[in-house]
Amino acid sequence: MAIAASKEAKMRIVRNLICHLEKTGMRNYIFLGDNSEFLDDLAHRGHAVIDVIELLQGIKMSGYMNSDGFVKEILAKAYVIQHCLNLGYNLWVLNGNMISLGSKLVEPSNQSVDIFTADPVDLIFIRSSQGSKKTWNEHIISRVADGGFASVKHVSFVHILTRVLENNGGGVRLGKLNEEIMTMELGPNMSNRSLSEGQSKMLFWSDSVASDSVQRQLGNVNLWLIDSDSSCSAVVCNQKQK
Repeated sequence: MAIAASKEAKMRIVRNLICHLEKTGMRNYIFLGDNSEFLDDLAHRGHAVIDVIELLQGIKMSGYMNSDGFVKEILAKAYVIQHCLNLGYNLWVLNGNMISLGSKLVEPSNQSVDIFTADPVDLIFIRSSQGSKKTWNEHIISRVADGGFASVKHVSFVHILTRVLENNGGGVRLGKLNEEIMTMELGPNMSNRSLSEGQSKMLFWSDSVASDSVQRQLGNVNLWLIDSDSSCSAVVCNQKQK
């Protein structure tokens, strides 16, 4: 899942992310956001989307409608995660300011861990286990939304979730993704060579970086995959899985 942005420049970032998802053959994803016009456009193009505002209204969480965007975002994420777990799906949760390089995200092999997080990015893998389904209840969701973290600068969904689960998570088992996925921060000195070396990588950038700068830096390492009309610049063909 990714957060669809509200400004035109950031919309291009999301469309570039879609090109990367298609390039790796990833299909089962949901976009979560609060820009209904952009979400409608994505839906018309065949992408699964959830409108944060409509979701919170539908589950009678109108008490949070006057909260800031970050609180709405984490609450909506928490409810979508709960439904996916109840349906028996393992899932990755990521933001629109990151790109998985080279291949699909592979589920961690350690079956004894329910929830994996990666530092310093807002990336989570959650296994639909008995432990995670039992833990991910209304109490935890309320603690995530009411934890008083939203006023703290630079806090992330991963940070909030980890704190809440450590204090209220019961028997849920937490682990780190850092041994299986290398995180790299986008920067002006990044090279194609640094991106091609080593293990699977997750490229990320700060939300404070201007979208035009992100586009330029991604273009410098051949990771900007859309053209001037915001379409993928190359047709991506994937082999049918057997």
